[in-house]
Amino acid sequence: MDKQKVRIVVAGLDLTVMTDDPPEVTQELAAAISEEIEQIRRSNPRVSAVQAAVLTCLGCKAQLRQTEIVKKGLRDELGKCLQESYELKKEVELLRHEAERLRKELTQARSGY
Repeated sequence: MDKQKVRIVVAGLDLTVMTDDPPEVTQELAAAISEEIEQIRRSNPRVSAVQAAVLTCLGCKAQLRQTEIVKKGLRDELGKCLQESYELKKEVELLRHEAERLRKELTQARSGY
């Protein structure tokens, strides 16, 4: 997908950004960031827009870090599940061979009587 210019407003600041994302996605993100900045400013009127933007960025980065930690944990768990699945498939195959061997042995034993 080609980059396109998208006009956004963050905390009253008009910006044009280049993005691969659909315009509505970029605008939704900008609106969410703007709302977070405004919440910080409402909670403490002495905080400047720049300070609120920095605090918002720190919060976003902390959320991203936590998401990466969770993602790594899920990836590790998936790896363990895949390994266990592989081992169980091998065990099932061995049991099938053993069952077939026992069936043949039983058939031979019955025909011998």
